[in-house]
Amino acid sequence: MRSAIVGLMAGVALFFVIAGCTGEKVENQPDAESSLDLMPNRSVDEVSKLYDVINHVPLSELKDDIAKIIEERIACYNETPIASMRTSECRKAYNLKLLTLLHQKINAKPMLGESVLCFQYCPIFHALCRGNDLGGDPENCVLQEARCIEYCLDKYWRGTSFSWDEPGR
Repeated sequence: MRSAIVGLMAGVALFFVIAGCTGEKVENQPDAESSLDLMPNRSVDEVSKLYDVINHVPLSELKDDIAKIIEERIACYNETPIASMRTSECRKAYNLKLLTLLHQKINAKPMLGESVLCFQYCPIFHALCRGNDLGGDPENCVLQEARCIEYCLDKYWRGTSFSWDEPGR
């Protein structure tokens, strides 16, 4: 698993460099650091630990709806060969569908900015799963991404507060 994470981290780091993302805190956004600002600033061991924590997050009744949105994101990524178009089109559609679903199904006052920042990293956990489970069932990786979304919901939407360092719940 560690070699899969190292390879993916190198690819993600290259993407961030090409895209001009530094992982630095953006001025005028004091809460950005408290969100899941994960990839450029976290070590491989921390990402591996977080992957294991997310692996134990239970799925809610939203599982099927979230899985459909994830599958639509994957289809969009597969149909869109240019990375910048994936970001501008596929990710926007993914976030909009996810936020629309969550506003309809969960009656809570979310920390919306932090939620969106957290959700943006969930496809990375899908990719980590694919690298970790070569030849395995792709449905497991869709569920892994759904667990990440559930984790973000618990942290920023449903009101449950817990630490990224806390194993399980």
